[in-house]
Amino acid sequence: MDVRFLDVTTVSPDRLSLWESWLAAEKRQRIDCLPEKARLLSLCADGLAREMLAQKLGLAPQKITFTYTETGKPVTDGVFFSVSHSGDVVGCVISDREVGLDMERIRPVPARLGRALEGWQSAEEFWQLWTRREAALKCRGGTWREWRREEDDDFVFTQPTALKGYVAAVCEKK
Repeated sequence: MDVRFLDVTTVSPDRLSLWESWLAAEKRQRIDCLPEKARLLSLCADGLAREMLAQKLGLAPQKITFTYTETGKPVTDGVFFSVSHSGDVVGCVISDREVGLDMERIRPVPARLGRALEGWQSAEEFWQLWTRREAALKCRGGTWREWRREEDDDFVFTQPTALKGYVAAVCEKK
């Protein structure tokens, strides 16, 4: 398993241009409609994923093709991966097993979300629990309503060290 995080504010214009040149036409159309910040996050997540996948698969980054599940998750042949973004940071994980990654900027917990999870005492603890649940959903698919704690026995969870002010969780199928 390989997990990497990137602060998008540190990415050079040349690197952004290169990553943009790798986009498939449909992806370019989709992100061109996004607000500037969301567009930057999407482009950086795609670029980081392509660089990592190219290294793993021995392909040129622009040769990697994605298809999308009905929930919008990108997939490619030969390896499992997941991307996430929050604040100014994107993350990507690649694995030989089904995998999900979620990350969040540590911030005050909105009241409606705070009621969704039990057992947290601080904002950091809440977002750690939240990212664990989201990573599991990204790994196995489904929705919050379908999530059942007993299913966690089929998965392995790790908490990689994210950038300062962020928390992250990875879920891999056993």
